[in-house]
Amino acid sequence: MNKSNSGDSIRKRAKELDCLYAFSNLVVKNNITVDEILQGTIDLIPPASQNPEITSARITLEDQIYKTKNFEESIWKQTSDIVVHDEPRGTLEVCYLEQLSEKDKKSFLNEEKELINVIAERLSRIIERKKTEEALRKSEKRFRDLVENSLTGIFILQGSKIVYNNPEQKRHFSRLSRSFKLMDFKAIHPDDVEMVKQNYQKIVSGEVRTLDISFRFYPLGKSDNKLDRKWVYCRISLIEYSGKEAILFNMMDFTRSKEMERLLKIKDKMTSLGRVTAGIAHEIRVVPTKQCRFGNTAMFCFVNT
Repeated sequence: MNKSNSGDSIRKRAKELDCLYAFSNLVVKNNITVDEILQGTIDLIPPASQNPEITSARITLEDQIYKTKNFEESIWKQTSDIVVHDEPRGTLEVCYLEQLSEKDKKSFLNEEKELINVIAERLSRIIERKKTEEALRKSEKRFRDLVENSLTGIFILQGSKIVYNNPEQKRHFSRLSRSFKLMDFKAIHPDDVEMVKQNYQKIVSGEVRTLDISFRFYPLGKSDNKLDRKWVYCRISLIEYSGKEAILFNMMDFTRSKEMERLLKIKDKMTSLGRVTAGIAHEIRVVPTKQCRFGNTAMFCFVNT
């Protein structure tokens, strides 16, 4: 090989390396979109050709087309498939707008064909990654929308810190400190503390991965006022969050249900008491003189006949 041919070869290889270097810099830019990557790639290819003035390029990806301003269909072209998740999704085409002279002979050098194939292969991987990231973002958004609008209070404990709590948790159960520790949670009703600790330890030790408990606690701290007390149904689960083990708490306030249950028990007792009183009155022959009410329960006052 003479010096002239050697110099030409070096210059051609330098063009290819420059193209790959520019391509690498393009794809690592922050917040760059797939559209920007594809159009930017197309614009990098002609300058890397042995005949840039007559070179055009086009990427067809599904129903999208990205091309150089001078692109025209040509019989002198080199193509390479873009394969995404093992399925052909598009094509990278590089065309000469006119036939090369006899002096140049080959339409495309082997190095140019290799460059086109390398770029197509890298684009395939980049598109795969971008599509995966986009699907993950959409999935996370759907999950977050569900959690943010849930009627259940949700928070996640990782290590000894609260790493997430949803609006319902903050609204019903107060905003928990980031250094929250359930084992030291003083607002739990004294009669329920030991039960909560024992069950929590089962989760922490890995003895169980999910359990349900109910307990009483005071969202605003210790209080002797029963109106401040809440009954909570809680499901505790071991999960993975951001690649690390964490504990998920789903908390539901069922104070009103408990209060209704208490009132129904009182009503049942009063109804039973009324029946017993009526039976006794019958035995000792008394008659009712006046009907009165206790809450929603009818009762009678009696006088001896």
